[in-house]
Amino acid sequence: MSPIQIILIGIIAVIIVKILQKYKSSAISIREFFLWVAFWLIVAVLVIFPNATQTVANWVGITRGVDLIVYLSVIVLYFSLFYILVRLERLERDITKIVRKMALKEENDKSNRQNNQETITKCPRPPCFATRSGQANNNQFSNNQ
Repeated sequence: MSPIQIILIGIIAVIIVKILQKYKSSAISIREFFLWVAFWLIVAVLVIFPNATQTVANWVGITRGVDLIVYLSVIVLYFSLFYILVRLERLERDITKIVRKMALKEENDKSNRQNNQETITKCPRPPCFATRSGQANNNQFSNNQ
């Protein structure tokens, strides 16, 4: 094994440990955990056996293994970009719906408060107050009416 292979295997091992930590802290789902670990294990195999890419590239009709990796990387990056953009648009749409509902609810609440204020100010008679004896005294303000 060459020194670069040893360094890359060490980096991949650190990445896999970080992925495990994220899974244990519930930052990623079990599905994401397995996808990332599988990806990095495949990368590790390709680092250990670099001629494997050449074999696959020849089988597919590409002249060099490095070209195959570049082509696959570009395809994966474009797919990832598309997926992220679709999710971003969905999130924006969901946020817009939530904000609209909140605005309508706030407007309804404001309207209801104004109606309640109008009802209170139009009340023809003051509220009933209890006296010290516990009996209701409705005539407390009867002189003012």
